[in-house]
Amino acid sequence: MNDDFGYAILSGGRTMSQEASSVHLTYDGGKSWREASRPNTTRMIANGGFIDESTGFLSYGTINPEAPELYVTKDTGQTWKQAKVHVPDKYKLHFVTAETPEKVGDHLIMLVQQGPNGDYKGGKVKGKFNSTDGGETWEFVSEVEPDETE
Repeated sequence: MNDDFGYAILSGGRTMSQEASSVHLTYDGGKSWREASRPNTTRMIANGGFIDESTGFLSYGTINPEAPELYVTKDTGQTWKQAKVHVPDKYKLHFVTAETPEKVGDHLIMLVQQGPNGDYKGGKVKGKFNSTDGGETWEFVSEVEPDETE
């Protein structure tokens, strides 16, 4: 990523499990910022970030999430599309909150947490998902044991 590129994800105005959020981008090391568009949702934001200057992700659902609600932009926040996260039936009640994906080689990897009420295998196990289309669709790979340093 370019050293001059950066992002800030802000949220506020929280009421009744809803909040406003916005994404701001800089291309000059923080001297100036512009607001990007945002997905059409008022759910509380859980995670977000950009993996390069074009591709960013916003994950929603912090109170009683029922499924990952992940949005992706491939045009620097001009438009957002809800990603399809294919959670196997066995894990539908468990893996509900997407973390910000990471680029690994020619694909993306994303961990999905259990959320605040997770109790599957102690509540710390996460699901690992893979995307080969830039984050628009995600397929389950495996369970991931919790990091011992957490």
